[in-house]
Amino acid sequence: MAVRKRRAAQRSPLPANVRLRLRALEAEPEASELAELAELAYLLDGSVRRELRDDPAGPRAEAGTGAVCLRTPRQLAPHGEGVRSRRYLQNRVWRLLRRLAAQSPQQYVDCCELLLLRSTDKELSDGVALLDSYVLMHVLFHDSAVVRCTSSGWVLAVGRELSELVWSPAFAVLWQAAQSLDVLWRLTRTAPSRVVRRWAAQGLQSLGLGALQASVADLVELIEQRDGLQSRLACQILLQTELAATLTQQQSYWLLAGFSADDGEILLRCLRECQVEPAISVGLLQGLVLVQPLAELADWAWERLRARVRGERGLLLALLDCPHERICEAIHGCVNEYWDWWSDRALCLQLLGVRTAVAIAAQLNRMVPENSTLPQMAILMGDAEVRQATWLFWRNAVDHAGLRLEVRRQALLQALHRVRRAPEEVAEMEAILRLIFAGKLVGLREFGLLVLATGLRDGWIAGVDEFAGVGVVTCQ
Repeated sequence: MAVRKRRAAQRSPLPANVRLRLRALEAEPEASELAELAELAYLLDGSVRRELRDDPAGPRAEAGTGAVCLRTPRQLAPHGEGVRSRRYLQNRVWRLLRRLAAQSPQQYVDCCELLLLRSTDKELSDGVALLDSYVLMHVLFHDSAVVRCTSSGWVLAVGRELSELVWSPAFAVLWQAAQSLDVLWRLTRTAPSRVVRRWAAQGLQSLGLGALQASVADLVELIEQRDGLQSRLACQILLQTELAATLTQQQSYWLLAGFSADDGEILLRCLRECQVEPAISVGLLQGLVLVQPLAELADWAWERLRARVRGERGLLLALLDCPHERICEAIHGCVNEYWDWWSDRALCLQLLGVRTAVAIAAQLNRMVPENSTLPQMAILMGDAEVRQATWLFWRNAVDHAGLRLEVRRQALLQALHRVRRAPEEVAEMEAILRLIFAGKLVGLREFGLLVLATGLRDGWIAGVDEFAGVGVVTCQ
């Protein structure tokens, strides 16, 4: 008896006027009453809850949602609120929705949207809870062969699993209208329940995405849900609408910033599934090369940019900091063909502003004393801004953890050559040496001490007892 009382207490009482409200809707259904109908469907969907016959923690718990594995527990309830009464009321609500679908298809879709927006992950927390949502199951999976509706509620068909449920709504033809597609698009992004969001995404994929009006912000919202199906939908919308052909570089960065490697895999699969390669904007290709963590997808984009970068210097400059080593080496190989860039102050500043390891190494190689660009570089070093950018470049190179020791030593050696020619810039060298001595890389610290000793011997370090935090007497 104690168990029965506890179960009875768990049953939420129905509103006292539920029958009157249903009768009013049956008598005069109006567009203004759609919210009322959705409210009643929501209330009655949660009014009967079954349970597994086996122990919920047992091995059959996950598969136990067939007809023989579910039972409705005996519960105490006020007169007129028993299980049969509630099942009867659920059927009346579904009959109202069926009649609405026949008389006013768009109102049916609108009412379904209101119902689906009420459902939450907490209410549909497991398979039993989903099957017990009587009206919701009709709306979502009425035509599915995976489940069937019985007098005791929805159950799984023999040998089937809930994971097999796909887009199979009642009155599927009503969801093909343009307004209905907009409803599905809203549900995909805003429905509180993951079940509903995935169902809506499947619906859009099934009905076609070509006419969908989506923005970059909408796709970002889908990606941020961290759901494989939603990510796939976002990629399909990107490729099957005009978005991919019109995205700017800034918009592409915004979209791809939230992409994980898994999302990149999904986008690559979608690209390979396309029978005709979609039109891709240069901005999106740049984003795939610079932002996408998946190297294979970045390679795909680079193959489509390779021919264009040689004729468009601005495009080549935008790719200088590519994080993928092989692509970055190819980009800087193209840069090396344009020696005249060193006579252009603005281009020189851009080349000195690179940050990735491969880009820094390539830039250092252009600045070695044997390089033919050195005379032009020496001329530009007379400009205060170029001089400051060059010292900052050397400092970043020496302090870059992603560079090999010999490359960092090369940056320090170039700084040494500069301070020998311009001793008045010794303060810049001191800042670099301080970074080195504060670090833990022994080989670089030892090379820094050699540079310090060279400065004392050559005279560009003089009249001080300490330099870059190291005692001068110690070095001598």
